[in-house]
Amino acid sequence: MVSGVDVGLRRAGLAPGDVMVLAAAVELLHCATLVHDDVIDDAAARRGVATVNAVEGSSTAILAGDVLIAAACGLATTNAGCATNWVRRPKCAYVRGSVWLRRR
Repeated sequence: MVSGVDVGLRRAGLAPGDVMVLAAAVELLHCATLVHDDVIDDAAARRGVATVNAVEGSSTAILAGDVLIAAACGLATTNAGCATNWVRRPKCAYVRGSVWLRRR
């Protein structure tokens, strides 16, 4: 029997295995936003663990977050073409928001 999820995946041009890769891409993007957020907030710890910012400094933390974003985009773009815009739009919005916060 075909589920609604399977039909939705096919309509989006994705195979079931693509979902796991896209989920990993989303998780990498989420981690990147946390690393960058810790720089903006100058956070020493997150959930009781020292942040990259606290241990390595803000420059390294920013670069680490950027690497995570690049990895997320790389994963997402290895799948169906629709994934490229799916990841690009929120990433661009995140970058615009980060720039806005730094100007405040």
